[in-house]
Amino acid sequence: MKEVQSAENSLTLPGVKATPVDEPVVEALVFTKGISERMAYEEEEDVEIVVITNGETSVQWFFAGEVITQSEKYTIFKDGVVHKLIIRKVRKSEAGRYTCKSETVETSGTIVVHEKPVKFEEPLVDQTVTLGK
Repeated sequence: MKEVQSAENSLTLPGVKATPVDEPVVEALVFTKGISERMAYEEEEDVEIVVITNGETSVQWFFAGEVITQSEKYTIFKDGVVHKLIIRKVRKSEAGRYTCKSETVETSGTIVVHEKPVKFEEPLVDQTVTLGK
């Protein structure tokens, strides 16, 4: 029986000859922070979606299955392992499922957009009316 040893583990396999390998172990890419559900008010808020990966990679953003590209409406930002999508002045039509994909993994979450709260221009005052006149 041969014993294969590393700094962390050892494994003994019957009839297997161990040969040292100098290749680095490549860790699988994962999202260490995925997309979670967010709520916002229509046209009053910018929505910032942040994901973090465990290694440097490039990602693509999707809404309802369509690729999102940089524009006045959408800002796409990357700083190392941090990836952000900013939706400017979010509208009801932009509520739904957003996805961030790398080559091997993806994360998705839902953005809920509430209607803009009603704001009265003048304070309400009591009114007296007579029925039938």
